[in-house]
Amino acid sequence: MSATDHIQDVQRLRTLHATGLLEAEEVPPLDRVTRLAVGCLHVPAAMVSLIDADREVVISAAGSARPERHLQTPLSQTLCRHIVITDAPLTVPDTRADERWR
Repeated sequence: MSATDHIQDVQRLRTLHATGLLEAEEVPPLDRVTRLAVGCLHVPAAMVSLIDADREVVISAAGSARPERHLQTPLSQTLCRHIVITDAPLTVPDTRADERWR
């Protein structure tokens, strides 16, 4: 399956939209998880984002770099699309020092 196929996978998109999370005004359980991640991992920020067919949507965020809820970013400008494409975790300790994300 190509990278585009993973992003455009009909079953993945159907499941994503069925959750209702893309349209939810608030997701308190996820907000608790992101706040907990900031505290337990001693990181400046944490967020939960979802990859739709053409955009990344932040549905929960906590910490100093907190974006607006439901911030939408084109896929070409997101790190998270690589998780969907590769179906594997992605760790980037410092995006400023990583050639892929400068």
